[in-house]
Formats: sequence, structure tokens, C-alpha cells
Amino acid sequence: MTTTMTAKTSGEAESVRNHMVLMFLYALATALFFALLWKDERRARIRTFLVIFCALFLGGIALGWAMFPFPIR
Repeated sequence: MTTTMTAKTSGEAESVRNHMVLMFLYALATALFFALLWKDERRARIRTFLVIFCALFLGGIALGWAMFPFPIR
């Protein structure tokens, strides 16, 4: 019984890890695209990139944390 629980927990941990990597890459690519598209100066691009990246990545983590107490099932 313990091995089944360990395998399930390991699979869930890997799923969360993969989701975080994908969320990080999405936030990185989207922030880079819009920073290069919207701003002309280097300093403004860096600031825009950081704002968008933090909003997407940290906002996604915060939203997931806020929804944790309300499971679907």
C-alpha cells in the first residue's frame, strides 16, 4: 500500500514540476515578446519585461494558491 501511495505522490509532484516549468517558459516568452513589441528604450523594455513576467508567473502561483482550498471534487 505504501508503494502505491509513493508512486501517486511522486507522479503528482512531477506533474506540478512540469506545470511550473511550462508556466515559467510561457511567462518568459510572453513578457519578452511584449517588451520588445511595445517599448523602444532598453530601460523601459527591461521594466516592462519584469512587470509582465512577474504578473504572469507570480500571479499564476498566487491564483493557484488562492484556489487550493476549493477543489473541484
